[in-house]
Amino acid sequence: MAGEQDRSRTDPFAGQPPDTARDYSRAPSDLSTAPPADRARPLDDQQARYRLAFVAMEVPGLPAVVKIGPVEITQQAGPIWTQHTYIRQRPGWRPHYDKTMHQGYLQVGQGLQLTLAELPVVVPRSQPIQGALAQWRDHVLAAVSILAALLDERVAQRELLEDLIVYDSTGSRPWASVDTGVRVRDFLPKKRVLSQQRQLLDQLATFDLSHERAELGAGRWYLRAVQSGPTPDAVVFLWIVMEALAPPTSKGDTRPDVRRVEEALTKAGLALDQLELPIGRLAGLRADIVHKGIEQPELLYAGFYELEALARLLLRHRLGVVEGAWPLVPSDSMLQPGLQGVERWLRDRPKTTMQRVDNGPPLDEEREP
Repeated sequence: MAGEQDRSRTDPFAGQPPDTARDYSRAPSDLSTAPPADRARPLDDQQARYRLAFVAMEVPGLPAVVKIGPVEITQQAGPIWTQHTYIRQRPGWRPHYDKTMHQGYLQVGQGLQLTLAELPVVVPRSQPIQGALAQWRDHVLAAVSILAALLDERVAQRELLEDLIVYDSTGSRPWASVDTGVRVRDFLPKKRVLSQQRQLLDQLATFDLSHERAELGAGRWYLRAVQSGPTPDAVVFLWIVMEALAPPTSKGDTRPDVRRVEEALTKAGLALDQLELPIGRLAGLRADIVHKGIEQPELLYAGFYELEALARLLLRHRLGVVEGAWPLVPSDSMLQPGLQGVERWLRDRPKTTMQRVDNGPPLDEEREP
């Protein structure tokens, strides 16, 4: 590998005594999404470096630092030191989250060749931190994709870590580390598999996975989309699902995709006039992303969640499991009407329990509301 490895990139806290005071984000969701006027954030206006690391193959002759716009890409021998927080939502009446934080020197990638992409940033005061993290991620992924297109994908075979290293007021000393798990989904916890869903699951025991059928590919695209959350990529994945499940009926079928999707949804039992966003507008959202390169379209969130529900409906219809399944929208309750008020009251009072894995002092549980 060309050049000497810069350890300050893989271990930003190298050289600091073990007892150096540092700050760690308790969890990604604890970074306020409220405007600064509503809640002050300690990281606002601080210089930082957003990092993405990939398992890679060593590329002889690659410059020590490849710059694509502001993104700096280097190859490093593992491990890389980082922080990671696992978030688990418990089932039950009240939303309850367990957060397990691996603080300080968590090593990942031991014995691996890595490609590290870094973007110098300033934590914004004028926008939610989660939105900024999503934009930084898109920019860095775009830069890495350009390098992979110029060379090939050996430079970024599998994503390994994502974090944010924040510097002190001088901009020279790493002061805080944040693992940047954005878009942590919030589910209604009081859901369970009832007898009618168990009957549906029993029906799938004889499902033939060896037969080539559109539902299989559509299901994989659907899973990739919902795991990505409301991102431009996920909108495109979900539209592929819609097209796969609403194919032309014959070689002479020249109807636009929108018309075929509308007909498939109608056959699945959906009243099109009940949609918040018409199918044509959802197709326009996909076109804005694919053809115009718009990264944060205005209807990104609304369009994603509607497309998610529609894709779920078409999949269920093709599998013959529409009746008796869970609600199409995860936020829809399965409770009897008389209990929904209690559910809303508890939902407004979530609880978080913290556990730290570095043998440091325990973190207090978040206060009861």
